[in-house]
Amino acid sequence: MDLVLRQKLNSQNGVAGDGEFMEMAVSNIKSFLAAGHETTAYTLGYVFMLLSKYPDVVKRAREEHDKVFSPDFNRTVEMIRSNPEKLYDLQYTTGIIKETLRLFPIGSVARARGEGMNIMYNGKVLPVTNQLIMICNLIMHYNPDIFPSPSEFQPERFLTQTIPKDAWRPFERGPRGCIGQDLAMMEMRMVILMLLRSFDFEALGANPRKNAMASYTTLDTIFGDLVYQKQSLTARPASGQEMKVTFAQGYEEHVKRN
Repeated sequence: MDLVLRQKLNSQNGVAGDGEFMEMAVSNIKSFLAAGHETTAYTLGYVFMLLSKYPDVVKRAREEHDKVFSPDFNRTVEMIRSNPEKLYDLQYTTGIIKETLRLFPIGSVARARGEGMNIMYNGKVLPVTNQLIMICNLIMHYNPDIFPSPSEFQPERFLTQTIPKDAWRPFERGPRGCIGQDLAMMEMRMVILMLLRSFDFEALGANPRKNAMASYTTLDTIFGDLVYQKQSLTARPASGQEMKVTFAQGYEEHVKRN
């Protein structure tokens, strides 16, 4: 957006009196602000919620962080500054993020169809003129034919399984795909790298249900109603995301020494 604005400001006509351009610019900036901050924050909340119940995943992630970067916090910061591309080497951490987004997709997309447009569904032609079609990512993300044991948190599935490229779509795909998805993934890798080494997380309000309430997931038997989302501009936690944060074992002494 900065490049578009700069080009327009440097053009012969500038932005003065160009109402159409200003409407487009303001609309896009609103989209960036609305879709670019809470989506990442909610996803990170779900990451730490899941990790609070899966110590083996935490252990493996910390081992990866120490191997790819360094056990030392300051050294890790220096390595990120000098070579931020190294964050791409955090393959298991990336699997954690992708698996979290599979279980809790935050974004969605709606498509408006024009005059005379139809779609085929179960062999039937359905008219969708002037209708808004919304893609439900949960249907694919919890499909056991695509993701075996779909209610289980398995970050390694993105390392060991062949997943159809069109099946995982929390950022959507194609021309309407999220323009900021690479930035969001990089931010989340870095946040997890810097926080997980230092802290343990406990999701507050996780009251497991005796029996699953929904047909598509059993995660509420672990986390209770914390697994349910509500839809606004984006999908957000229906019950909030409160965490108890404590120093990881041994890290408090490390802080005191340094």
